[in-house]
Amino acid sequence: MNTLWTFGDSFTFGHACRADCNSGLYKKYVKYKKSTDDIWPKQLAVLLGMSLQNFGVNGYCNNSIIDSIIDNYDMIKKDDVVVIGKSFHGRTMVPY
Repeated sequence: MNTLWTFGDSFTFGHACRADCNSGLYKKYVKYKKSTDDIWPKQLAVLLGMSLQNFGVNGYCNNSIIDSIIDNYDMIKKDDVVVIGKSFHGRTMVPY
């Protein structure tokens, strides 16, 4: 089975729509979530009949997104599909 690879920021991650989101907003969302609701990478993977590798991360800037693509480049196969979601142009990575 081919794979859909998604890279991006919180929109790709599924901010507040996933139980593993650290914002705590999922508890509010799950109250009205329908069984057919899901984040866009999962919906697209189902439509394309592909497995999913989602590398969206909350707060990622464009440089971090590119780094993530580079880190995973060797695992992407010939007939896989890659979708890259850009972050806001002013978002920057600040080390702790």
